[in-house]
Amino acid sequence: MLLYIVRHGETEQNAEGLLQGKSGGNLNSKGIEQARLTGLELRNKSITAIHSSNLDRALDTALIISDLIGAVLIPENQLRERNLGNLEVKSWDDYFQAQQASGQSHEEFKPEGGESLVEMQIRLKPFLEEITGTYQRGNLLIVGHNALNTVLLHMLTDLTLAEIFEKGQNNACINILNVDAPMKADPLQINDVSHLQELEEVIEDSTEK
Repeated sequence: MLLYIVRHGETEQNAEGLLQGKSGGNLNSKGIEQARLTGLELRNKSITAIHSSNLDRALDTALIISDLIGAVLIPENQLRERNLGNLEVKSWDDYFQAQQASGQSHEEFKPEGGESLVEMQIRLKPFLEEITGTYQRGNLLIVGHNALNTVLLHMLTDLTLAEIFEKGQNNACINILNVDAPMKADPLQINDVSHLQELEEVIEDSTEK
């Protein structure tokens, strides 16, 4: 079984460099087009089901993709982005300053009122065990978020969190994993955005005029 993992399209908060966490956030015009191009890229991939975070920015991305590929869409509460507590709608600088002040590692750091990456792994384990532990007819797609996708990739592959964070999870990127055993997959593609190249060229051209 192939497992496709996609990050949601761009939001205004993403464009402003703000952390969203479990808070809201809707796709901007660029994000909507990113979702459409991702859906076009995923057509004819034998994807039978889409498991999506039920936060608006991910669910709207999944709806656009679902319309294009004809797969059943299943909103999942457990696929929500990391709860960032008092750091939601703050900057990355705010996050790193708070982490450094805590004296904790990136993996263990828990913002006030939020959750750590370790706690995310505990939250996600039952879901991953279920979708990778039984035979699937066709391939699956997960539509998620930056930290969420990073944790999923870490849990299913031999890649460390640091390695995945370095590779990144851009808006509307596509990751592809070959699942060959429960909770075990080989990464075939990480953070690929080649399907968005045409959009980026249009944006670059318009800004130069």
